[in-house]
Amino acid sequence: MDHKDLTFSRTIKASPAHVYHCLTDAKARMVWNSPDADMVFMIKNPGPVAPGERETGQVGPADNPYVTAHADWIITDPGERLVYAETLEAEGMVLTTSLACATLQTVEDGTLMTMNVHVTSFTGLDSIVEVEQGWTFAFEAMAGFAEGQAQA
Repeated sequence: MDHKDLTFSRTIKASPAHVYHCLTDAKARMVWNSPDADMVFMIKNPGPVAPGERETGQVGPADNPYVTAHADWIITDPGERLVYAETLEAEGMVLTTSLACATLQTVEDGTLMTMNVHVTSFTGLDSIVEVEQGWTFAFEAMAGFAEGQAQA
């Protein structure tokens, strides 16, 4: 097993409540939550974002989103913090599991969002690199989406 800790932080020009909504709303996440511009994220069973609930989606190229993504919601404090575990599987094999912890703080320009992610790969360092690239892309895409929606 390989591990890596990632930290992302950015001020988003939107309220903490709005940022939290963008982080948890299934329709919003299907817009911004992909690992790069050429891939999709489709939620198969949208449901409540609440402790103990699980959501399943598919990630990958639009014509073949072959990776299954499970989100297990752990802590859901609207407008303040969100903690969940994300497990990626393909072809019957668990690839990675990440523990994602987002904190939202009110600041003068909107919301300071900090995301701490601990990634464990069961398939080697290449998966860590791919997951880090995906989190980097998705974090920036979410921030841009939240700001765009807040101004709309």
